[in-house]
Amino acid sequence: MGFQLNNSAAVATQSSNVRQFADGKTKASGFLNIYIPVNDGRGGVAKRKLGTIALRADRPIEKALMDRLASDPDAGIAALLNNLELNYQPWNEETASNDLAF
Repeated sequence: MGFQLNNSAAVATQSSNVRQFADGKTKASGFLNIYIPVNDGRGGVAKRKLGTIALRADRPIEKALMDRLASDPDAGIAALLNNLELNYQPWNEETASNDLAF
């Protein structure tokens, strides 16, 4: 069985760099991958991918970030890491609610 393309394949426009599916939804134009160091089991260190953040060129802040990273990837990543803020939000069944606030 071979690889089959989805009928809503993305189409890139040269002028905007915004990739869209046939149904008009935008497709990611770049990705930020998040890795953490892990033991490789042989006394060394490897990396494990935690996740990916999709960046879309039709969202101004994400486009600015992609442009900054494309202009100088090493300096852009260093600057991003210097200014990145992470937080952790655990799931709490007791305070979780699907009730509407109106």
